[in-house]
Order: sequence, then C-alpha cells, then structure tokens
Amino acid sequence: MIRKIFYLIILFSCVLYPQRILLSWEGGDPDSADVVKYTVYWFGTDSTSMPIIIGNDLLTTHCPSPVLIPFTKYYWQVVATDSHYNPVTKQYEHLSTAGKLWNFSTGGIIIGLEQPNLHIHKK
Repeated sequence: MIRKIFYLIILFSCVLYPQRILLSWEGGDPDSADVVKYTVYWFGTDSTSMPIIIGNDLLTTHCPSPVLIPFTKYYWQVVATDSHYNPVTKQYEHLSTAGKLWNFSTGGIIIGLEQPNLHIHKK
C-alpha cells in the first residue's frame, strides 16, 4: 500500500512541477543613455536547428526556459539590440550583438513539491 502511494506522489509532482530553469546573462551598453533589449533564441537539443524565440525585446537579463527533459543537452543564444539617434541621418539606428551559442545539460528528475531555481551564468 505504501509503495503505490509513493509512486502516485512521484507522478503527481512531475506533472504539476515541470523542470524549468531561469536562463540569465550579463549585458549592457557603454552608453548608459541607450536602452538595451534582448532576444533569446532556443535551439533545443540541436545546435544547427532553426531556433525559436522564447524571449523578445526583454529589458531584463533573464528568461525562463521551456520545459526540460532529464539527461539532455540544450542550446541557446542571446542577441542584444540598442537604438540611438544619429543626428547626421536624423534617424534611429539599431545595433545588434549576438552572444555565443551557449549550452547546458540537465541531470535527473528532481522529485518534490518545489523545484530548485537554477541559474545559468555565462560571462
């Protein structure tokens, strides 16, 4: 009887608390007057696949990941964009800088009512 309850609890917690992490990075602009926005591209498990955008025009340097699978390697990339006014052309110019393609691997499923808040930092 106890074993059946234990397995039900494991299944219940996996369904209600999917595995996610908070992707975070460092960014900014030497010109403090410029507003930097970030776009996060998610490549999933294939670094050569067409990425999906999981965060667009973010003003923060973090973004939650999609649901993750245990024992899997994932790839993601951040592109920073800022705009500034060019007085010569009298137009706004958008400058973008792509970060390198980052990756991380997941471990096994963590069972419990609260999942850890993990951070991936890349300098």
